[in-house]
Amino acid sequence: MRLRFRISMIIGGFEEELMSSSIVDIKNMGDALRNTGYKNIESAASEIVDNSVEANAKNIFLIINESINPSSGRKVVTEIAFLDDGDGMDIEVLGRCLAIGSTTRKARKGMGRFGVGLPQASLYACPEVEVYS
Repeated sequence: MRLRFRISMIIGGFEEELMSSSIVDIKNMGDALRNTGYKNIESAASEIVDNSVEANAKNIFLIINESINPSSGRKVVTEIAFLDDGDGMDIEVLGRCLAIGSTTRKARKGMGRFGVGLPQASLYACPEVEVYS
C-alpha cells in the first residue's frame, strides 16, 4: 500500500487536483521517528523489554556499557544488550523485525501489535542495531 495525499479544489463544478504527494517524506523519516515517542533511554529500553515479555521470557537481562563524555563530563550509555529466554523469532520474522509496521500479532489485545516499538526504540537509542535470535 502506498500512502499518498491529494489536495483538490472544485472550480466551476470540476475538480482540479492541485497537489499530490507521498505521505512519507523518506529523507526526514528517520529523524522524525528517532525524535518522537521517547523521553529518555529508559523509556526506549522498556519498549524492547516489553517485546521480551510478549515472547514469554522468564529471564530478561540488560547489559549496559557506559563511558564519560569528555566535553560534558556526564556518563553516557555507549552500548546496550538485551538478552532473554523468550520464544525467539524464526528467520522470516527476524529478517523484518526492524521494519516499521512489520508485526506478527493481529489480536487487538496486549502489547506489540503495530510493529513500531522495536524499530522506533532502536532509532531513538542508537545509530547501529544488531538483532540475534
